[in-house]
Amino acid sequence: GWGAGPLSAAFGLEYRKDKLSNDAGSLPAPVRTDFSLQYGDSFKGDTKVLEGFAEFEMPLLKDLAAAKALTLNAAIRQAQYKTSGSTGGAVGGSNKTNITTWKFAGVWDVVDWLRFRGSHSSDLRAPNFRELFYSQTIPAGGFFGTVNNPWIVPPPGGNISDPTVWQLVGNTQLDPEKAKTT
Repeated sequence: GWGAGPLSAAFGLEYRKDKLSNDAGSLPAPVRTDFSLQYGDSFKGDTKVLEGFAEFEMPLLKDLAAAKALTLNAAIRQAQYKTSGSTGGAVGGSNKTNITTWKFAGVWDVVDWLRFRGSHSSDLRAPNFRELFYSQTIPAGGFFGTVNNPWIVPPPGGNISDPTVWQLVGNTQLDPEKAKTT
């Protein structure tokens, strides 16, 4: 046979659906905008993920003078992410993304007490529910008060400030972030 042992392989398929529904109900805006709780406005959405993977490991060398063991590993994963829905001020709609990630790795045990490991991979981080679906309106005079506006001519006895309204929204069109890692 080729190598220093049998080729190992693992295969898998996964499907999952995550749903979120945040019903702010009749909570007043100051309670919904509490920084420690972050209820936000009403919003909802779901994410469906279908993934398939294959991984292989091959021992190449074993019990040699400069190689107690040398093993190579390779893996590939194909994923499809679907996001949909929202209410409130979030960017609505749906999105579908297909993405492939991979990994190559090696382990070299020079002797019993010295090991070198390395890998190079294509990785991703999918957007979370808050990034996809969140909606929160912070009303004028809320936490952020007013902004001085130098282009407004104040009325007699008045001031030159505008009330601030903040709108924080998710976006279902976000795709997973991609990275290369070594």
